[in-house]
Amino acid sequence: MAIVKAIKEITPSDIPTAKHIKTGWAITPRNDKIKALLMGQENRELMIRAVEGESARLPERWVNYAVQGVESSYRTITGESIPTTIDDIVSEALSQTGIEPASCRPSRHGPTEGRTTWIISFTRPVRSFRLFGTGDYAHEIKKNSPAMLHDPGCLGYCKTSRCTRPARCTTCSKTTATHQGPHGEQCKDTPKCANCHGPFPATHDKCPAAPTRVNGRLIQPIKGELKFIREAGDRASEAIQPARGRQTGSTVETSIEITDGDIANTTEPVEHLRTQVKEADKTEKGHSAPWWTEDCRVAYKRHIQEKSDYGQSPSEATRAFLATVRKAKRTYWQQRIDGCNNDKDLYKLVGWHKLSFDQRDTPLVIEGRTIIAPLEKAEALREAILDRFSAEDDLLEPPPLDNDPQTTPLPWDTYISMEETERYVIGVSSTSPGPDQVTVRLLKACWEHIRHLVLGIYRACMEQGHYPAAWRTVEVAMIPKVGKKDKSSPRSMRPIALSSCLGKGLERIIARRIAHTAMAFDILSPQHGGALPKRSAMDLATAFTHDVEMAWSRHEHVSMLTLDVQGAFDALLKNRLLHRMRQQGWPPLLRKFIQNFLSERRVRVRLGNVTTPVHRVACGTPQGSPLSPVLYTLYLAELLNQDRKLRFGYADDINLYRVSHSLDENVALLAEDLKSINEWGAANKITFAPEKRELIHLTRQKGLHAPPIQLEDQTIHPIALRRGKPDCAALAWGVKHVAERAAQARKVANHLRSLANTAHGPPAGSLRKAAITCILPILLYGAETWYEGRTKNPRIARVSRKPTVSTRVGWHLTTIDQALIAATKAILPAWRTTPNAVLLREAAMPSAQVALEEAKLRFAVHLRTIDDKHPLTNRTTLPLVIRGRAAGNRRIPRSKVQRVAQLLPATPRNVLASPHFSDGSRQDPTQGQGKDIAAQNFTIWWESLGQETITVFSDGSEQQINGTRVVTYGYAIYQGQAAVATGQGSLNALSHVFDAEAIGACRGLKHALQLSLPSQREIVLCIDSTSVIWGIRGAAPASSQWAFLQIHGAMEAYNVKTRWAPGHMKIVGNELADQLADNEAKDPHQPYGMAASPTRSGIRTVGRRLLEHIRDTWWKDKSSRLSAWYTQWQLPYDTRRTPAALWLPRRILAKVLMIRSTHGDFEWYHRKFNHEDTSECPCGRPKTPEHLVFCKRATTHFKKWPLRPIVPPRTRQEGLAYLAQLIDQPQEFETFVKVTNSFYDE
Repeated sequence: MAIVKAIKEITPSDIPTAKHIKTGWAITPRNDKIKALLMGQENRELMIRAVEGESARLPERWVNYAVQGVESSYRTITGESIPTTIDDIVSEALSQTGIEPASCRPSRHGPTEGRTTWIISFTRPVRSFRLFGTGDYAHEIKKNSPAMLHDPGCLGYCKTSRCTRPARCTTCSKTTATHQGPHGEQCKDTPKCANCHGPFPATHDKCPAAPTRVNGRLIQPIKGELKFIREAGDRASEAIQPARGRQTGSTVETSIEITDGDIANTTEPVEHLRTQVKEADKTEKGHSAPWWTEDCRVAYKRHIQEKSDYGQSPSEATRAFLATVRKAKRTYWQQRIDGCNNDKDLYKLVGWHKLSFDQRDTPLVIEGRTIIAPLEKAEALREAILDRFSAEDDLLEPPPLDNDPQTTPLPWDTYISMEETERYVIGVSSTSPGPDQVTVRLLKACWEHIRHLVLGIYRACMEQGHYPAAWRTVEVAMIPKVGKKDKSSPRSMRPIALSSCLGKGLERIIARRIAHTAMAFDILSPQHGGALPKRSAMDLATAFTHDVEMAWSRHEHVSMLTLDVQGAFDALLKNRLLHRMRQQGWPPLLRKFIQNFLSERRVRVRLGNVTTPVHRVACGTPQGSPLSPVLYTLYLAELLNQDRKLRFGYADDINLYRVSHSLDENVALLAEDLKSINEWGAANKITFAPEKRELIHLTRQKGLHAPPIQLEDQTIHPIALRRGKPDCAALAWGVKHVAERAAQARKVANHLRSLANTAHGPPAGSLRKAAITCILPILLYGAETWYEGRTKNPRIARVSRKPTVSTRVGWHLTTIDQALIAATKAILPAWRTTPNAVLLREAAMPSAQVALEEAKLRFAVHLRTIDDKHPLTNRTTLPLVIRGRAAGNRRIPRSKVQRVAQLLPATPRNVLASPHFSDGSRQDPTQGQGKDIAAQNFTIWWESLGQETITVFSDGSEQQINGTRVVTYGYAIYQGQAAVATGQGSLNALSHVFDAEAIGACRGLKHALQLSLPSQREIVLCIDSTSVIWGIRGAAPASSQWAFLQIHGAMEAYNVKTRWAPGHMKIVGNELADQLADNEAKDPHQPYGMAASPTRSGIRTVGRRLLEHIRDTWWKDKSSRLSAWYTQWQLPYDTRRTPAALWLPRRILAKVLMIRSTHGDFEWYHRKFNHEDTSECPCGRPKTPEHLVFCKRATTHFKKWPLRPIVPPRTRQEGLAYLAQLIDQPQEFETFVKVTNSFYDE
């Protein structure tokens, strides 16, 4: 615009573009006439003054030359080293070529060890030259024009300016000279790509034959790859034709029938094309080691030139090469560790401790035959694992596709919404892709373009009961089993099926619906787990522990027998499963889908980098499939339903037990049970592995014998006779369990210690996150089964006895503490003698007692909120006393489960509800808007509403009034812009604003539905809590679940929607609802209905308070034994968040810990441990923690101190006060260290 204002003859349209370049600005005139006008002498001077430039000139063509290896400095006659400047290069180039360079600049690339590459530009070509007689001769830099799609033209990827090939049609790829009829977009012929020959238009974006850019270079397919791609494309083009014709009748249908063949035609050709392209690209390519550097290359070249003969000592060049390689490796891995700045890199580092030798190098021994070749090993594993079972024992025919007349049919909904599809396809964590190599990440990237296609395929599959054949081909990865010592046995490998991510999305939908229906209609035993919501293996283990404790309280003995189904998933027989599902009442359409899912399955086995050809599988269901576990649960349901009290099952593992006053009686009963189970297995062709049967006796009495189970063909001897102690809540096997878990945790902790030291390694905050997420779960696994606290109430309460007795878990806590201390030493760059309590506090890591108490309280919340059909629900209920003076009261708790459940108040139990997906359930309620803009948009929308729209505003309040906690809600109902009804109420004090918002919305909606308003009305819930909106649109949260479920029921029957109404933004309805909630808080009413009970969030708050008390008590006890120096800092003990100091550089953090604990490079420390280190600072004063602010090296830079006092500290108290202020703000302490450089060893 400055140029336009300066030159009156031109307008803004005469200069359409202007962009900034390295030498100034480049403008583009509209035509040559405008260019001549601008470059006139008078206008040129006006233009230069307008933009405050130096000159204006037309563009020139530069010829660029690169001169490598020019010395970065030169020496004068006196021997002085002077750096080479641009002026020196310009004058030297002028003297060598006789032409003044247009530009001269150093290259950004190339070596920097005393030599530089210069880029010199001239206005015309010059002969080759050198600079200062050193380095290489100049060579011209020529840029090759990249290959690009020649459209219009030959439609290939070529250099268009040199192409001589004939032009082709952009649809069918025929040459325009031979094409009949219109070509291009009007072409009516079958589409065919000119490059990959696939059934797509010639210019489609996803062409596998298109060049790919790798590291900035354009890589084109080689001749062999292009041949495979085009052959696969030709086959796909032929296969895209309809599978069979469709007869045309005289009637007209308004819908299009979708058959299995149509679905196959949609999925199979594309999958086949992608598979062939991937196979064509599988060429073995070498790659250099990531640590290999230019120094390594130079050293290796010299090593080869001076290589010693065999038997002679290594040459100096060889030694230098080996030293260079060691240094490069050390530097590379140190940079990898120090550069860990995100969670992905962090967990990669943590996973290094799991690395072991390559399984491909281990020979495989099968029937005495040793197999070494990788491909032969893969084929042998396939035969030994996947083909060990056959379908000979299966029924000849599947059951008829109708309902069993003796069974009530189960409900089944075939509708799938877009929200549900997104949740189970791209709303999952990234899983390994199948043979098509399509990842979840790729699906997320292109979801907007393919979501309707995917939804259409899913709906067609559900309506037709069809599973596409393209998704039935899986790649089986052989993974070594953990804990197997004999790596040469096929039993040491676990086959994991990697199927298509699109197929797994549909499987998740089916599996979730089957699981919820089976649990809701009591198809499965409550003690049968595996792939079921709200059920875990630890729940079953805890339930069994309760049964043992209750039997011990009755002075009875327990005998348990564990069984394992042989083959399990690989031995599942399709027709027998379908017959069982028919007897259970599953609808024909689902059984048709399962039949399709298990039929014509094909696998290829991958072992390392080799993959076998595709083979058919006779029976079984793929391990790793989301649908397989729940199908296997249905397969074994009949066995567990035979005894719902004394049998437990999880996946393919079964536990049955007996209780009596005699172990011999238990053994006899178990023998009968095992006999009936074997008979059932023989009738249903299910085999139980004899070598995996284990018998354990559990008793409190001493001196008892351990009888075995006598069968006709086998004697099962007990592997252990466990004797529990009368006052021990942790059962006898807890000792071994804790020892094994602690050993695993110490292994990870020691690995973390190897990654970091005082100067190098990831930040302490990152290592703390690794310890919290990787070490604590290992230690706490199963804690809910054996831990209930350090003490418990006695079995018999007497006045003369103590109110509590020890649970004798001191050894358990000590063992776990040792692993946690090892973890804190990995986190912190602290000295070895630092007290353990200080390490735990500084790392914000919980002690064993604190961590176990937190797990216990978390389990208590779980016990209070589980559904009625959960196996632990009845076990937590205390029975009533029937006789005696205490008749009518509850018995005292007699098991750990009962005692833990009593820690928290009772709350309404949740129900097992199916996932809810409404419109917008996966969209952010705020839509990315701030509160100001959202409030304005909401007001505009609300004021435009007519009388047919009802809006319900709700708000919650949580206040402390006169020391009493009050939680209230209020709601206002509007028709158009007129208020028609209001309401308010109170909740139980053990609840929160979240619950008040949800219950207020629920009761406001119920009130609105009771009003005599137009029937075809739209009701919009206007809520200011995004968390509540997420719960209304999607799955109901656990807290106040009943309120969300009532809203979900109304949404299915009425036109109910939700909208975010930002709170406290002067929105009329919000302000009224907020005022109603405040009025209720001032004069609260008695809560009624479900709102009168505590909520899950409320009892969680009680648990947090109990945990805070335990944590404070523990720290108070430990800190009383610490030094007065450390306690003077008055540091709190908080394990909930990462301290800011842990994000300091490790070298700086080490100094912070030294000052706080005085364990480090100080005078008293060296004197106590008789160190030879100097005890004085270089300034001559003793090394003390507070000396940091008195040292001359620090006071010299006093003006640069952060948080600087008026005058430098003079007394010890002033120095400590300033030091405490610095340490409280870690970033300021880091600044102080950098500006003063005052540490003794730096």
